[in-house]
Amino acid sequence: MSIRIAEVIRVLEEFAPLGLAEEWDAIGLQLGDPEQDCSVVAVALDLMHATLEEAVAAEAELIVVHHPLLFRPVPKIRYDRPQGHLIQRLCAEKIALYAAHTNLDSTAGGLNDYLAGQIELTAMEPLIPPRPTTPDSFRKQTVGLGRVGLLKQPGTLNQLAKKLAKTFSPEAMRIIGHEHQEVTRVALCTGSGGSLMREAIASGADCYVTGDVKYHQALDAEAAGMAVLDVGHYATEISAIEILMDVLKKSFGKKIRTVPLTTAHDPIRPYQPL
Repeated sequence: MSIRIAEVIRVLEEFAPLGLAEEWDAIGLQLGDPEQDCSVVAVALDLMHATLEEAVAAEAELIVVHHPLLFRPVPKIRYDRPQGHLIQRLCAEKIALYAAHTNLDSTAGGLNDYLAGQIELTAMEPLIPPRPTTPDSFRKQTVGLGRVGLLKQPGTLNQLAKKLAKTFSPEAMRIIGHEHQEVTRVALCTGSGGSLMREAIASGADCYVTGDVKYHQALDAEAAGMAVLDVGHYATEISAIEILMDVLKKSFGKKIRTVPLTTAHDPIRPYQPL
């Protein structure tokens, strides 16, 4: 019995409903036919040329990504440019593309909960409350963008930084605050969470764990006396592959083969003099 792409989408959206996504986000089926049969699903953080070649080699009919390929309106599709070439290849190979972005961040058991679990955060609540479109079945759970809670074992900023470095192995973690600062209450947001700095400060957190913090956002945190650990965008979100793979395996078992696309990498690396 064949599985349609629409059935895979149903499972993904039961886990991470579209109503949890931010209004500005571009999620869901971005390219392809939902009625197409599907026996192999490839999962990636980003769609790049290398990951697409992996998916082609695996004979995937569907690629599920965290970061949308089509994020803003596309005024033109030129095959001689990176995005246009990816679209051309997807169409030529008849591979559909699905994106689960801020809905995967915000859902129960999603990326923010994964990060919270790694640092053993308790008594959690969302940093940004869920939107009115959140399904009723999810309202009794902790959903919404980001998390705020208490560390199971409070300690210093240095101790929390070491724990994160051991868990995520970020090559270039950046720190704002003093290493000996006591940390009990933590706010977090996976990915590019610097834009939520004001909300993190307002939450009363001693420390904010996120990625992509800008200079003036760092100044705001320092002025407020809140420490920040910028673990990096990639490091906080690469676990999206593991989460999505687990969702598909639990729902379909051996009916569908799931393939992690392993060429994902952090394009930002620390400089080491030659």
